[in-house]
Amino acid sequence: MEKQKLEELRDRVPCAAVLEQAGFSIDVKESTRKAVKYRRSAEIVIVIHEGRGWFDPLSDAKGDVFGCWFPRETEPVRRIISIEN
Repeated sequence: MEKQKLEELRDRVPCAAVLEQAGFSIDVKESTRKAVKYRRSAEIVIVIHEGRGWFDPLSDAKGDVFGCWFPRETEPVRRIISIEN
């Protein structure tokens, strides 16, 4: 995928959309305006930077929408916004 399309996907798809598709839900009590906590069983992901970034508080994992639960696949992200390769 060319760099311009990758940047377009990063701009258009928030991490929250990918996490919700993967079965995570918002932990409203533990979230703030700047950091939204998502849970799926014992897994935790915190979305930051206005939905553009995330980190796992239980490990060193962090990244953008492409690493947001689908570290090696862009297909789930493209499916969300219906973009073709």
